[in-house]
Order: sequence, then C-alpha cells, then structure tokens
Amino acid sequence: MRKATLKKILFAVLILAAVMACACAGAEGTEHTGHTWGPSQILQPATCTQGAYMMHQCTGTLANGQPCGQVEYYYDTTLDPNAHSWGEWTVTKAPTCTENGTQVRICLLNGHHSESLPIPATGHSFGDWRRAVEPSCVSTGMDVRYCTVCNLQETRTVPATGVHTYGAWVVIKPATCEQSGTQQRTCSVCQTPETQIIPAINHSWGAWTTTVAATCSTAGQRTRVCANDASHVQTEPIPALGQSSTTGHSWGAWTEITPASCLSGGLQTRTCSACGRSETQQIPALGHAWGGWQVIQTPSCNEVGLERNTCTRCNETQERTIAMTSHSWTNWTVRVAGTCQDTGTEERTCRNCGLVEQRYTPVGNHVWNPWVMEKEPTCTEPGSRYRVCSVCNTREIEVIPALGHIWTDWITVIEPTDEATGLEQHMCPVCGTVETRQIGVVGGTSTMCAFGPRLVDMGDAIAPTSNKWYMFTPFDVSMSGTQTYELVVDNKYIVGSLTIMVHNGNITVNYKVDSPYLRVDLEFFTILDSISLLNGYEPEELVAEYGLQPGRSYNMAQLNIPYDSELVLYFCSRVTYTYDPATMTALNYGSSIHQAQLGAMLAIMD
Repeated sequence: MRKATLKKILFAVLILAAVMACACAGAEGTEHTGHTWGPSQILQPATCTQGAYMMHQCTGTLANGQPCGQVEYYYDTTLDPNAHSWGEWTVTKAPTCTENGTQVRICLLNGHHSESLPIPATGHSFGDWRRAVEPSCVSTGMDVRYCTVCNLQETRTVPATGVHTYGAWVVIKPATCEQSGTQQRTCSVCQTPETQIIPAINHSWGAWTTTVAATCSTAGQRTRVCANDASHVQTEPIPALGQSSTTGHSWGAWTEITPASCLSGGLQTRTCSACGRSETQQIPALGHAWGGWQVIQTPSCNEVGLERNTCTRCNETQERTIAMTSHSWTNWTVRVAGTCQDTGTEERTCRNCGLVEQRYTPVGNHVWNPWVMEKEPTCTEPGSRYRVCSVCNTREIEVIPALGHIWTDWITVIEPTDEATGLEQHMCPVCGTVETRQIGVVGGTSTMCAFGPRLVDMGDAIAPTSNKWYMFTPFDVSMSGTQTYELVVDNKYIVGSLTIMVHNGNITVNYKVDSPYLRVDLEFFTILDSISLLNGYEPEELVAEYGLQPGRSYNMAQLNIPYDSELVLYFCSRVTYTYDPATMTALNYGSSIHQAQLGAMLAIMD
C-alpha cells in the first residue's frame, strides 16, 4: 500500500512539472514550432501488466534564443515478459504409460497470464518374464510378461533346444572279432532315429600251446584259440634254440683258461648242457688298481716336492712334482730412513727359508717453515712470499696476484641534458686511482630506428617532414627468410639489431638491444607501400592507426600487403640510455649499404 501511494505522489509531481513547462512555453517570446526530443529516460521499469514509465526533454531553441527544455512523460506499451511472479505448478492431466500429461502455473501479479508444460509419459513398468510354452528339440517356446500399470501383455520367442530325448540303443547287427556291427536309438519327442557303428570286438586269444617243441638246432611250433569264436586259430613258429647265443643254448658257467693281468687280457670258455656245444671269449685287461698318491719329498720356498702312486696288483708306480710353496714374509722394516732429498731402504725376511728382500722408499716431503712476506701486492702489481725447508734449506717462492681496485659508486660530476652528454667518476680508496666516463642523453627524448635512409635524405619529395631524423628501411617482401638491420639512436650510435622474417605469407618483426644501459619506453612498427603517407602524419602519430607490435606474426593478406613488391618499414622506439663505449659504435651514413638503401627508397617513391 505504501509503495502504491509513493508511486501516485511521484506521478502527480511529474504531471505538475509537465504542466508548468508547457505554461512557460506559452509565454511571450517562448514559442517555437515542434519539439526536438532528446533521449528517453526510464522513470519506472515495465512489469508484466504495465509498460515502463518514461520521460524525454526537448533540446530545441525558443524564439528568444533560450533552450526550450520542456519535459514530456509517457508510458511505453511494451510489457516485460520476465517480470512475471509465477506460482507453483499444478498437474491438469496425469501422464500414463504411453501418453504425456500436462501441468500449468499462473502469474500471481496477473491471473490472466499462465504457461503450461508437458509431463513426459511414464513408460510401461513390466513384471518378470514367465514361461508360457516350453520349447522342444524341434519347436520354439514362448515367454510372457505384463505391465503392472496398464496390464499390457508382451511376449518373446524361446528358441528350440535342438537337444533330442533319445531312448536306449538297440543292436541291429552284432559286431564280431573282425567286423563292426550297428546299433540305433530314437527320440521320444520327434521320433528322429540315430544310428551308430559298433566297433569290431577284436580277438580274445587264449594262452599259447606248444604243438612241436624246438631244439638247439631245429624250430618248433605253437598255437592259440580265440575265446569269442573257436574257429579262429593262430599258429606261429618257435625259433631253434641254437640260433640265439643268449636264449637258445643252456650254457654252463664260464671257466677261466688264461687269467687276465693289469696290462694283458685272458681267455675263458663255457658249454651247452643240452647239445654239448662250447664257445670261447677274451677277458679284457684289468688295468692298474692305484692305491693313491703319497708325498715322498715335501716342497719348500726353493725346491719342488714329489709324490708317488703304486698299483696294488703289479706294484707299477707313477710320480709327479708338487709346486714350490710361497714365501712367508715378515713385515717391512726400515733400515735407512728417507729424507726430503734422498730415498731410504727397508727389508723383510721369509720365515721358511730365511731369504731377505730389500726395496727403496720414496723421497720424503719437505718440512716447511712458515711463509715470509717478501713483497706486499697492490691494486695493480703482484706481490710475493717465500718459505724454507727446515731439513734441507730448500727455498720456495709464491707470487701473490694483484688485489685489483675497490671502486666506490659512480658519482655524477656533470649532469647530462637532452642535448649534451654528462660525466661521472668513481675512485679506488686503496690507491687513489680515479676513473671517469661519459653518460649520454637521459631526458626521454631519444628515438631508436632501424638503419636506413633518413627523411632528411629524401629532399623535398615528402615536404614538410623532410627535416626529421627518423629512419625508414626498404625491404623486399618477396624474399622469404630473415633480413637483419642495425638499430640506431638519434645520436648516430648503434645499440642493437632488428630482424624481418617472411615465411608462408606471414611477416614477423623482432629486435634486441646490446647495451645494458638502454631502456625501451615505447615500441611499434609500420609497413608502408609509399613514403608519401607521411605528408599527413608526424611519424609518432602512425602508432594509433597503423602501429603493429614486434614479436607478433601478421598475415600479409590481411594487412593488404602485396607479395611481390618492395615495401617500407618504419620501426620507432622511445628509449632512455647512457652512453657506453664498450657496446656502442658510431654509424657511417656514407657507407655503401646506406647508399644502396637510399637508392631503393627513391625507387619505391617513384
């Protein structure tokens, strides 16, 4: 209620102001034809039921020369679709398994505004599958399930099992020892028969029976009968006993005729008890039966030893040497001590044989006395010191390097200006040496450009800027690769280098400075197809509209740069630097390189 009252008061005040403005417009000398309304201002935002409350003011001039300033208030007819205050969603139609439902909500500010949304169908909620028809070996079965909400039935086919239910095997033809038989069985469901081969049962032979006995010189015979069929009889010969020296004859024990020895063989014989046949064979030599090695002379540090082995049957012997033993040395003992000038000797003795061994010891170290200062070093000259060996009086001298200056901080003696260099110095407090150096322009007005012709070299062709120092570098954009130019400050000193890289239709400009005393405050470059563009610009003014940044790659097609022509590069940096003779060298404007660039620049201008 309070907000509504405030709105009414505000509306009344605005209407009153409009009336007063109109009244003033009707005064003498205040008429003018037609208002020129300025931009509209929103006094009260639009809602979902009412457009925004607006105002605008006349910017025209009255007949007396005074501004009109009349204000007009009005309502915009456009409503705010986002200003609704929606209530909760209400389901107007519940969804089913197959059909969508609907829901509605109403704007609390304006009950005539509502919106609805669909509620997606819930889909079926099926129960578990149940077997309705069982499958068989040749026919399919069926499963069924029902939706628990709408009772919709869904079925699926169960594949045939393909597995027959066979009965017992029935023999059609029995198998024999040598021929196979057949048997058959039938599926009780589909009556499909299956036939199978019965393998031959093979003979079931009985034991062998000797029908004719074999002797040492004649063969015999034996037979056997199949238990499955008595008509099946198998016969095979029995070899004569004399045909096998191991299984034929009934041999007696071997009898030794000539005994064997360690080095020569013997002779033995045996006789068959069945037929009286005899045979003789060699007995191999026995070989020595060694008793084992025995030491007969013990080895020493100077002589080898000896050991012997004797055969227990024939007393044959064999001998072999035993290697000499190693010396058993005592510790080394000093006989003559070494000095810093002469070697010494030491010896040791073998505990077994008493042998004495000697060796030299190296020369010993000097025994130095403390160092004695002979000459003190200074900032620029080396010094020296010596020491003496207390044993042999040997003298050793060592050079002490010069100490070097200990400089104070640099102090400015003459301040540099924007037009002239200054002077600074520092001093070594040890020796009093003073060192002086120049310091360059530091005022921030220095300019650094890439080496090339100056505007002043162009003459009147580009007046009125021809008296400027700035340099412009001509280069051929059709040459792929890297082109390098020197960087020069406006006092003609070289301070670094600039590279232009052209590759695959792109162009990149990079630079580096060599002096550690140079700081870059501003940097940009511009590519021109004609130097005449500078007739309307000071060089620094190019940065706003034509300035490009070093280090970035630019596509030449996007910059409207032709691929087969020479162009002009203007690189400008505002720098602060101090003159450093170690890193800066003066530029020669009369060099052949500069003259060639000047000719190329004039050709571009033509």
